[in-house]
Amino acid sequence: MATISFVSVKCVRMQDVTGSDELEIWLDSAIKWNGVMKKGETKVLTPLSQNFDDSIKVELKERNPNSFKLLGTKTVEAGHPDPQPVDFKTSGAHYELVYSLT
Repeated sequence: MATISFVSVKCVRMQDVTGSDELEIWLDSAIKWNGVMKKGETKVLTPLSQNFDDSIKVELKERNPNSFKLLGTKTVEAGHPDPQPVDFKTSGAHYELVYSLT
């Protein structure tokens, strides 16, 4: 069994043109964190962590009143950490997510 522990998320470029982004982090199709972010902001995510067996799906979404925009999906495999930070980019948004694996 492995554990993914999230350290921080940084907004490099917002999805929304005005106001703030309403960011959500989903793990294996379940929402685990949400927060309001603006360009240049970094949110500390500790103590957000999740145990998993072989792999876990990490998704970043930007929520609007009646819908959401998927900003990216990353499958993390036990024992194979990716270089940090992990970029989630679309044509409109750019977020950097930092996590560790144990």
